[in-house]
Amino acid sequence: MKFNTPINFTLLTDLLKSYGDVDEIVFKSHFSFDEHRIAEICRESGRLSGHLQLHHPGRNAIEIAAQLGISVQKDTWEIAGGKVIYFGECSHNPSVIRLNAGIIRQLSELMNQWAGESERQWFSEDKILEVAAAHELYHLIEHHVHGPAAELGAHSFARQFTGLPFSPLLYHVLLAHLSKGEGFKYK
Repeated sequence: MKFNTPINFTLLTDLLKSYGDVDEIVFKSHFSFDEHRIAEICRESGRLSGHLQLHHPGRNAIEIAAQLGISVQKDTWEIAGGKVIYFGECSHNPSVIRLNAGIIRQLSELMNQWAGESERQWFSEDKILEVAAAHELYHLIEHHVHGPAAELGAHSFARQFTGLPFSPLLYHVLLAHLSKGEGFKYK
């Protein structure tokens, strides 16, 4: 799949502001949990982020995964003829994180054309890889959490662990629109 959809810069700025709110606010519009449960999941993921940063200072998610014996693979794949796309996946026994490097590269290349100079660092291939790896690392460490709570926790953890100034959900929103060739239009 190749993305070539132009992005309205004003809308991108609006999305950055909207997804730049604290996770508890962003997640209310994406998950059907009450605000207390969302806050609890965000606190728990923040504690895990702090714990890993304390015990693995200066290490990113890929380096920590390797230290924990988790294999990290960078591949390119498509599912359902490219109609289902995502940044990464993980599996247990053996513990593996697979990052969809092709999709990540394409999103980064396109965003490099459309993001403002001050935002480009957050859309670099390395940053998206790091955020996707952190998301999957959460799933492997917190394997007892399932369903929407696991996704909410993984997004919150990835944001806190990587210092992303917006929710990683923004990457998914951009990916969904770009994969459909919709671009970004005002309603």
